[in-house]
Amino acid sequence: TQSTWGSVQRFVILKMSLLHVSDDGLTQICTFVGLAGLMHLSHTSRSVMSMLKSPSVAIHLDFVEHRDILDEGVCILIEKWAEQIQTVYFTACRRVGSKSLMSLSLFCPRLRKLNLIGCSVEMEAINELIEKTPLLEELAMSECCDADEFLLTLSESCPRLEVLVFTASDEDLREGLKALSSQCTSLRACTLFFDQVDPNALLGLQSLPSLRKLYLHQYSPSAAEVRHLSEVCAHLTSLHLSEPISMDSMKALSVFTRLERLELGRVPFPLPLDGMRVFASAFPSLRALYLSAPSYSSWVELEGQSLLYSDGFRNPVRVYHDASRVVQVQVSDFEWISCLASSSPHLEELSVSLPEGKPNDFLCKCLAACYFPKLRNLTLENGVTSASALLLVPLLPQLTELWLSSCPAVEDVVVQAIAQHGTRLKVLILSGLPLITDLGCRALTALGPQLEHLDMSYGFELVTTKCLNELLAACVKLTVFRPPGLCFNDSSTEVLCGACGPRLREMSVAETSVTARSIYKLGDSAPALENLDGWNEDDDAFLYVKAKCRRLWTACQD
Repeated sequence: TQSTWGSVQRFVILKMSLLHVSDDGLTQICTFVGLAGLMHLSHTSRSVMSMLKSPSVAIHLDFVEHRDILDEGVCILIEKWAEQIQTVYFTACRRVGSKSLMSLSLFCPRLRKLNLIGCSVEMEAINELIEKTPLLEELAMSECCDADEFLLTLSESCPRLEVLVFTASDEDLREGLKALSSQCTSLRACTLFFDQVDPNALLGLQSLPSLRKLYLHQYSPSAAEVRHLSEVCAHLTSLHLSEPISMDSMKALSVFTRLERLELGRVPFPLPLDGMRVFASAFPSLRALYLSAPSYSSWVELEGQSLLYSDGFRNPVRVYHDASRVVQVQVSDFEWISCLASSSPHLEELSVSLPEGKPNDFLCKCLAACYFPKLRNLTLENGVTSASALLLVPLLPQLTELWLSSCPAVEDVVVQAIAQHGTRLKVLILSGLPLITDLGCRALTALGPQLEHLDMSYGFELVTTKCLNELLAACVKLTVFRPPGLCFNDSSTEVLCGACGPRLREMSVAETSVTARSIYKLGDSAPALENLDGWNEDDDAFLYVKAKCRRLWTACQD
């Protein structure tokens, strides 16, 4: 009824997709954004509304990030379509609670996908929902207070589970992980956030031949656990470890010969050459490699190639004349790069983030001496010099993405080389380059027509507004733009909106000279805008953009 729709509209903003179920699988019919559209359809198109009630239509509810969504409105919506609902995403809906889960438990036995990240729900409601939705295939949720019991319930109730994301805070998870691996044999992707769990918890996993992707956060596996994983998850193609990992564990990773994507958040430094040779020669199918030194490491350059390492947590570094604390770093320490080039011919993405100074220069020299035939995405940061960056010019013609950030010594000559040789670049990240002047900025104009993502933030301080506007006028395909500082003003916004307004999806105005006039202009010219960062979300101009751009996320979150 009209009154029902009115009450729902006050509580819910969502995106709904209609999927037709046939022997050939699911075919998307159409997508509605916002319940106002559905209200209109209810009066003008009886065929569409009858299609909503057809048993061959599966309904996908994707609740956008909105803090005003309440349980009452969600429950009305769930009861309306009941058994047809197969997917519900409550991502970042902070006011959605246990009542919505109770409705799902009672009315949605065909539920297959559920996302509860950022919701405040009780474990009792989650467990009851799991017990009544045996067809569940994907589940994502935030912190779980009794993770071991939750895993036991999930394993018994949802044998078809394929994707799991959750945060565990129990001390002992072995029994839960054992049950999960023995009963959910179709599990293919698992993301675990560990918080104060028992060491060696992963030893509870049993054979998971279908598991292809494993992401571990806040947990550093031992070498014994890595070897155990290689036995029970031998077919892994993607592995992400965010916490510090020892060299012994890195060597143990070499048994995962089928890996296509490997991300190690905090690797030991300096990297022992012998160990890195074993590591770099182990992955013939590797397509993406991300390595970074610990973020809390502190380095001080001493004489030439000598570096002093202190593993204090953001504590000031004191220079001691103790030979045992001085680490000698030489270009030969990075010869493992050549092993990687010869052993992983399919490598497409490479990111190596090291402490500032000589290590990055040595890395560039070794990269320049190697041949990566399929490399498309390269990330370098933390103090690369102009001379070292220029060594990589031969790689530029094959790159589609280049990330060069936090390099205060990089000058115009590097940007000019990028503009001249980066003929295939679509994503260009040049953040934290304060020495770039109009010469470098004007050179980038040649790349403007092909760029889709451009980041000039925290740098380009010597560039004039006139030169920046010339560059923006050429960027007709931009979807993501992060401008430099004060030289970006209202006139720059006008030029940007005129060149690529309808395409623009993400935009930042932080640390710029724009006024509310620019924000209103974005609302009128960029209907596809999803993220606007750097402006007060309670301001009238921001609210205007939110009303005009339905996809806009709440960028200024608490």
